[in-house]
Amino acid sequence: MAPLHRLDIHGPTLAVLLQSVLTSERACDGVLLGSAVTTTSVQAEDTLDAVAVEERTALVSCTLACAATGSFYDGAGAIDAAKLDALCRSAGSGELLGWFSYRPGTLEQPSTREAAVTAALQCHLASSSGGGSGAGTSGGGGGGGSSSGIWARSASLRHANQQQQRAAPAAAAGAADRAAVFLLLSSGEGHGGATLHLTYRAFQLPGAAAAEAAALGGACLEPLEVRVLNLGRVLSAAHGCAPFEAPALAAALAAGPLPSAVERRLRDAAGGGGGDAAEAVCGALLSELRELADKVGVGSAALAAARERNARLLQRIGEVSGANS
Repeated sequence: MAPLHRLDIHGPTLAVLLQSVLTSERACDGVLLGSAVTTTSVQAEDTLDAVAVEERTALVSCTLACAATGSFYDGAGAIDAAKLDALCRSAGSGELLGWFSYRPGTLEQPSTREAAVTAALQCHLASSSGGGSGAGTSGGGGGGGSSSGIWARSASLRHANQQQQRAAPAAAAGAADRAAVFLLLSSGEGHGGATLHLTYRAFQLPGAAAAEAAALGGACLEPLEVRVLNLGRVLSAAHGCAPFEAPALAAALAAGPLPSAVERRLRDAAGGGGGDAAEAVCGALLSELRELADKVGVGSAALAAARERNARLLQRIGEVSGANS
C-alpha cells in the first residue's frame, strides 16, 4: 500500500462532521467517503537534475455519523462487510476512504481496537479492489471476537495484517489507489465549562517495516497531515484544489416501534376515517364556542342591568341627601 501524503477536507464538510458528532453527545463513529488522487510534479535545482515527485492525497467529500460506536465492527475490531456496505450506500457517492471515531474527553491517540479496525478495513479495501469479497475479512476476525480485551484486539490486528500481506500480491494495483484513513476526533471543556474545544487528528497505516512490527500486536498507526480547504470554486481551481460539493446531512438511524395509540390513529387515517374524525372534532368545538358565546351575552346583559340599577340608586341617594340638607 502506498502511503498518503495528506488528507484534504473542505471546511463545510468538516463543520458538518463536527456538528454530527457533537449532536450525539456521546462516543460514536462513522465512515469517510471521497477520492484518492496521485499528482506528479517536477522539482529541479541548479545542482541536480529534474526529479519527478509523486504525491498521493485523499479528499473527504462525504461523511456519515452513526449514533454509537461499533457501527460496522465488533469488539475485537473485525469488519462486518454487510454493515459497512449498507453505511456506504446510505452516505452517498464517493469511494470508501476510511472511518472516524469520536471520543469526548479522551487522549488524542488511537487505541488498540481502532488500530485493529483500520488494519482490517485496509484489508477489506484491498480485497474489494482485487475482485475478492470482503467476507474474508469479517470471517477471519470472527475468531478473535470470541474473547474480549486487549489480547483479542491484538490478535485481530495481527490477523488483519496477515490478511493484508496475503491479499497484497493479488490486489496490488487496486490497493495502491485505496488507502485506509482513520480520523480521531475529541472534545473537551475549558474555563469551567464556558468554552468547548475540538481536536481532530488523522492517521494511516505505515509502510512495510512498521507493518511487520504491527503484526506483533502493537498499535502502529502513524500521523497524517490534514489540510482544511476554505477556498471558493474560483480560487480552488486556481490553486489546484478539488471544488467543494455540499455534503448531505446523513445519519444512520434505527427504526423503533410506534405506540399503539399512534398506530391506531395512523390506520384510521389511512382507512379514510381521518376526515370524518376531524370534522366531528371541529363540530364539537364549534358547539362549545356557541354555548360560551351565549353565556357571555347573558352575562353582559345582567351586568348592564346591574349598572343601570346602581346608577338609579346613586341618583336617589343624592336626591334624599339634598332634601335633608
